[in-house]
Amino acid sequence: MLAVPGCVERTGLPVRFVVPDGFRGRIEIIEAKDAEEVGLDRGEYLYRIPEGGILRVRKAVGFGHWHKTYAFFSSGRELSVGFTTDPEGVPGEIAFYELTGSRFFVGTRKEMRQYVTNPPAENEAAALWSGRGLTNVAARPAVTITTKGP
Repeated sequence: MLAVPGCVERTGLPVRFVVPDGFRGRIEIIEAKDAEEVGLDRGEYLYRIPEGGILRVRKAVGFGHWHKTYAFFSSGRELSVGFTTDPEGVPGEIAFYELTGSRFFVGTRKEMRQYVTNPPAENEAAALWSGRGLTNVAARPAVTITTKGP
């Protein structure tokens, strides 16, 4: 029998996401000192995502090592989990996509690809600078430019 030191498989605890029924869009985990700790449920880190898709936690745990990710709607229906580079499974299927670090997306592969290639923040900035203005905010910023003559 040959023993090789340092060749031990290291894995982290599984990570489970629960998203509101019908949720579609971006999910972001934000660390904040005044937020609550991530829950541990039956040996899994549990992230319960609120309606807006942004969850504040004291420390995002479970992502530092290889881990298994599970995702469910709050009704219990399981979502397929994939990466942006994975081929589409069932056409039009709503899935949970791992984007980068603490950013995720729930939707069809087409919706995810649209989000990744043309994120909303970039769309809003382009609209603002093109003169079209922002369409999803109540008040637009006012900018006054004054120039002095020669």
